[in-house]
Formats: sequence, C-alpha cells, structure tokens
Amino acid sequence: MTLRLDFNEKSLHARAPRTSSLGAFLAREDVKTKLVTALGAPEDFDALEASDAAFGDDGRALALGTSVSACADGARKGVDEAWGVRLRARGGRGTSEESVEGEDGWSRLRRECRQSFFNALKESTYATHASASKAMTMSSESADALYEATVDGDFRRLHRAETLAREIAEGKKREVVPMRVYRVVEDDFSRATFTSAPASVEREGTTVSDGLRAFGVNMDDVDVVLSQGVRVDLGFDLASAHDVLRGCDNFLHLVVHAKKRDERSQIE
Repeated sequence: MTLRLDFNEKSLHARAPRTSSLGAFLAREDVKTKLVTALGAPEDFDALEASDAAFGDDGRALALGTSVSACADGARKGVDEAWGVRLRARGGRGTSEESVEGEDGWSRLRRECRQSFFNALKESTYATHASASKAMTMSSESADALYEATVDGDFRRLHRAETLAREIAEGKKREVVPMRVYRVVEDDFSRATFTSAPASVEREGTTVSDGLRAFGVNMDDVDVVLSQGVRVDLGFDLASAHDVLRGCDNFLHLVVHAKKRDERSQIE
C-alpha cells in the first residue's frame, strides 16, 4: 500500500505492507529514520498521532495499532492509489505512565503495537479453542518471527508466519470465525464503530451477510464490504472468507461502508 506521509507541511511516499499495523510500520527503524531526517519528525515524543489527510485538521486520530489494510479499506484506497496520512507528534521525553525506563517514543510505539498484535492473536485463539494457551506458549523465537514477518510483509517470512499460525490453530476447534467488523460512514475510518467477536459457522452455508447481521449490521444500509483490499461478496461462505482473507492475527477484518446519505434517501 502506498502511503503519503505528511508532517509539518513536508511529505514523503512509502510502501507499507498491508499486514503491518500502521504504528508498527511508522516505528520501523528504516521508516523512522526517513521521518526524522526528511520530514523533521522528533527523535522522541509523548504520543505520535496519525489521521487521514483527506480530512485535514478536522480529522480524528487513527488507532495506530490498526492494520494498514483495514485503514486503507476504510479510506477505500486500492492498490494503485496513495493514501495520505497526516502525522503529528505531541510532547517529548516520555511522560507517559506506560513508559518503560530508558525507552523513547519510537520504541514505546513499537512495544505497544507488538502488544496489540499479540493481544489480538490471543483473543482469536481463545475464540477458536476456548483457550489462549496455544498463543501464550509460543517460543520467543516463533513469536519474533511471526511479528517481524507481519510488520515487514516479507513474502518468504510471511509463509513461515502462516505455518506458525496454522500450528497455533491445530487441535480441536470451535465452529466459529474470529471477526473484527468496522462500520464506516462517509469514508471516515477514524469515526468507525468497531466490534470484535467470534461469529458462529456451525450452520453449514453461513454467509458473510449472515455474520454481519449477527454483529447488528443493517444490510439495507451496506454499500460495500472490503477486506485485505478485496471487495467481499455478501453471499460468500463466511468460513471460506476467513480461510482466504484472515490476517496474521487470525481475525477476518471486514470494513463495512454504509451508503451515502443521498443514496439512502433515494431508496427510502
């Protein structure tokens, strides 16, 4: 995914893997160096905020732990389109209560994004196995390999990461699909409502539409559903959609765009 990163009226373009969270990509050492040297981003901060540049100063901050893919789907940006991300840094010299002694804002951001990823992996593992032990007992080497592959988007290492994810998923499983559903209005992903829960696929033939209804989505208001940059057919089998489109955290991330107001009024 091509990102146009804006900071203090300067910009640079960078290719970000859809697998990574936005914050983890920004805090990658090579990206951080470009932000500091080319854009004048600070070496340390209390908080780094990112917002959709399309909304200017009115844009609300995006959750940096959210995947690049979900953010891009929220802005309806395809593979060949650049998505503008406006960055702002607040404060400096780590006044955050969550800080670890000696770490700066960049290392704190890396740590927090890593924690967010593994919390999601534990949640999805618990949903499918009624226990998070498979995710919690990974070796440090396996955990590092899985997370680094996710952040870097390297194909060969992602293949290994997928193998690790399958190893975590082995054993008796519940007939559910871990889902994260984002409901977006007017393409403003920062204001999206967010739901994370397992959806039952016990009934054979359960569709994506069935899963979204279980999450309280009014299907009459749905314009399009996106996942991993793909437009998802509402009649597609939900379990199959999870197999094909799940993220490295084992969640199926569905970004649901509501119809524009004028479209809804025409239907009414």
